[in-house]
Amino acid sequence: MLTPRLVLTPVGLDDVDDLLLLYGDPKVSYWTGPWNRATVEAWAAGMAARWARDGVGKWMARERSDGSLVGRGGFTRVHLDVEMVLERGWAVRDARTGRGYATELGHAALAWAAEYRPGEPVVAFTECTMVPHAR
Repeated sequence: MLTPRLVLTPVGLDDVDDLLLLYGDPKVSYWTGPWNRATVEAWAAGMAARWARDGVGKWMARERSDGSLVGRGGFTRVHLDVEMVLERGWAVRDARTGRGYATELGHAALAWAAEYRPGEPVVAFTECTMVPHAR
């Protein structure tokens, strides 16, 4: 999938090194960690299995211009109470925050869901400690 700045590809085992780089960023690690090679390999294998089983999962996000890693985003299908939903999530490299990449990933996910999973509920969870940043 393409966005104005990003190439989005399903997470797979070939992405382990990039995922280690992403999850090694201090701010990303604070919200998602701790990670090591074994946990990243297991997560990537699980995400590849979700893509194969459910037809939906997280994407790796790379710059269209040079292929550099921006982060990851997309969906995880989960049960919320008694309903199956698409949980939208993302992680953007520390050096890339504040440039609208999370918004771009979120818009891409919603567009994907509207096309491929119309009518399936979409949710996003945030931490209660998150606050808006002044611009």
